[in-house]
Amino acid sequence: MDNFKVKKIAVKNFKSLSNFEISDLTDFVCLIGVNGSGKTTVLQLLGFIKALMNGNVKEWLASQDLTANELLTIGTEKKFSIEIRIEAVLNSSEVYWEGKFNTRELRCSSEIMQDDNAKYSYSSGKFITKISDETKSADFSNLKYDGSIFSLYATKLGGQLKQLKLFGVLDPHAIASSTRQSSKNVPVDVEENGKNLCGFFANLPLDSQKKIFEDLQQFYPTLKKYEVKKQRFGWKTILLSELEKTAFNATSLSYGTLRLYLMLSQQYADCPLVLFDEVENGLNQELFDKFVKMLLGYKDHGKQIVVTTHSGLLLNYLPDAVAAESVLFLYKDRNNFTKAKKFFKIPALQEKLQIMGPGEAMGDTDLNALSESLRKED
Repeated sequence: MDNFKVKKIAVKNFKSLSNFEISDLTDFVCLIGVNGSGKTTVLQLLGFIKALMNGNVKEWLASQDLTANELLTIGTEKKFSIEIRIEAVLNSSEVYWEGKFNTRELRCSSEIMQDDNAKYSYSSGKFITKISDETKSADFSNLKYDGSIFSLYATKLGGQLKQLKLFGVLDPHAIASSTRQSSKNVPVDVEENGKNLCGFFANLPLDSQKKIFEDLQQFYPTLKKYEVKKQRFGWKTILLSELEKTAFNATSLSYGTLRLYLMLSQQYADCPLVLFDEVENGLNQELFDKFVKMLLGYKDHGKQIVVTTHSGLLLNYLPDAVAAESVLFLYKDRNNFTKAKKFFKIPALQEKLQIMGPGEAMGDTDLNALSESLRKED
């Protein structure tokens, strides 16, 4: 697997992200802020970038119950264009992609990508490739595509962005339901609401299955064993046992336990970046210590993780050094556009972190008042 990490995200004219940027991103990124500050919008932006790279913007818009025009920032002069730039490190090489998405055409009108040892540019139907000192051009003016030109042209960076995984509102019934695999050669991917977890888990190597189950036992110690049950016509389900001779379907697990099952499993997914909205939902506070260690452990599997949370207690289990670099505070400026600052780089919070834990410092801060003070500064 390639070593990939997003370092910077910049966007203009996407919903409340009128002129938004976050940089110096670490393996673990935690977005906090009051309701309506734009946390979920940042995750939605990454989902949009994935749709661009996969060339399925129409399907993505339908899944979000949006029209293309509803993606645009209200009141800006740029009526039809969304500008995006992603900077990353790919196998120790600095790479980037930037594009201008036209909401009328549902595709990027111009793009530039630096990908390993090659540079690509596309504008007005002309596609230029430069590798070392050799430059080639091609006329793509009659090419029909949806989203990004790189949905059709294979690149390493584009391949990484195509695999981003975003989990929003998870459906416990979907997580626990049986999965039907149409073909042994087609991998089972867990959907945004958690659907197909059973099929994904069943297709993992046995040692990975056992490790996930053992990790789940740390949170749910009454579990004794698991079994992947194969049914007719390609259906698969997971049976779990608390007693030697009693098995029950995964649908009997609590919402929090099902979420844990999914989060533990995605450490083994073929994706470089995983995003979870309101990551603490459904979990007892007594589990936060182990839970945070699990989230930080994603990097041991070569993955970057971005989460949103409202829980100060969850932050309390972050090492101070990690919290200082990874926790981003989102707020609205005086024009009601989303901005971001590293929470513990704000002078007042930096001082609190010297004498308090990260969660205690968050709990000791009126986030609404902090948002208002930052709003006046911008």
